[in-house]
Amino acid sequence: MFSLAEPPLFTRLKQARRILVAGAGGGFDVFAGLPLAAELWTAGKEVHLANLSFSRLHGLDLDVWVEENVAAIVPGTAARDSYFPERSLARCLEAHGLPSTVYAFPKVGVTPLRAAYQVLVERLDLDAVVLVDGGTDILLRGDEAGLGTPEEDMASLAAVHGLDVPEKIVVCLGFGVDAYHGVNHVQVLENLAALDREGAYLGAFSLPRASRGAELYLDAVARAQADTPDHPSIVNGSIAAALTGAFGDVQFTSRTRGSELFVNPLMALYWAVDADALARRSLYLDRLEETFLMRQISSIIEGFRAEITRIRPPRAYPH
Repeated sequence: MFSLAEPPLFTRLKQARRILVAGAGGGFDVFAGLPLAAELWTAGKEVHLANLSFSRLHGLDLDVWVEENVAAIVPGTAARDSYFPERSLARCLEAHGLPSTVYAFPKVGVTPLRAAYQVLVERLDLDAVVLVDGGTDILLRGDEAGLGTPEEDMASLAAVHGLDVPEKIVVCLGFGVDAYHGVNHVQVLENLAALDREGAYLGAFSLPRASRGAELYLDAVARAQADTPDHPSIVNGSIAAALTGAFGDVQFTSRTRGSELFVNPLMALYWAVDADALARRSLYLDRLEETFLMRQISSIIEGFRAEITRIRPPRAYPH
């Protein structure tokens, strides 16, 4: 039984002792899980961070690798390129006196990615995995008008769906950001309603600006933008702007030049769902099981989209 006094997400995690908060979609997605991790640390949980990485991990020194496809990034990890969100986050965590290892997975298919997650499940004795998406395109099932950038999200969802862990949850932060990639957010809400009918929707709640988690998040995003001035995170930059009360077409990077943004308070809301229920609703996730490469996932999704006979038409939000 859930209560209005406590978000269902935290009720589900109450009995968990060791939790992995992992970025699902690569890049800077793990940053969107930082406020949640901060809250769980405050509650006395052992929390670890991980991310599906867009960095050139295979250029790292051998001693960084825990197992195949699992790198342990710390503040002093040497990198071969300047784009390294995991190290930026590790350095921010160290500066705040928090656990500063961020595990990183390379961009691989479902089979090796699940094996990489399994390594952490066993080594860290995890009893919960929380997948975090910056944006909401992980909530799409495949027949929507646009899928955003689904490859990494779906690889992560399929990998975690196959794990034997007591709690598996998907959390999204940044509602509306994916409009930049063609997502119709009325269809996101429609999918959340369908999950709610199954008892798999774990509610939405805002990230308070005056909270330790928000302060940590804003500092981490600012440090990451300083570390990667040529490629700052549009998603987390938008969320950070919303969190500080900005509204409308807030341009904070040349990467969005020519696009009209709509920064608003909904971007600072967490949306949570049961991961297994979300995986079961996908129309093509089972096709990804035997993939080893990310490009195989791209091809399978393209093939699926070519063969389905009905795409749900986009709808305008009526209010």
